[in-house]
Amino acid sequence: MTGWRLGAAVGPAPIIDAIAKLNVNDESCANHFVQCGALEGLTGDQSEPREIVSGLMARKGLASYDELRRAALEETGVYFCTRLHFGRALPGEKEACVRFAYSGIPVTLIEEGLGRQKAWAEA
Repeated sequence: MTGWRLGAAVGPAPIIDAIAKLNVNDESCANHFVQCGALEGLTGDQSEPREIVSGLMARKGLASYDELRRAALEETGVYFCTRLHFGRALPGEKEACVRFAYSGIPVTLIEEGLGRQKAWAEA
């Protein structure tokens, strides 16, 4: 969904008011399907995706995000962003998560890369 952005900000009212003034003409009017996707992302069942990465790290004996991304890159040639690319973990956050970006990559290469990732994860 590259370019189909939707976001939110939480903070003190004066700061949020300033952000709203800046963004009103820049990032307004998210379309319907992006709003539906955001709703599902915020309220939908997230148990399986969370278990996948956390379970993979446990099975592979990887203790940190750094170990995970390095091992995956060395074994598959595929790189991804980890939770830490988007800020420090929240208090009590236990599950690991990653993010793949597919923009500008042909479908054949995406399929190949995901196939290598799957084979590595299942080995």
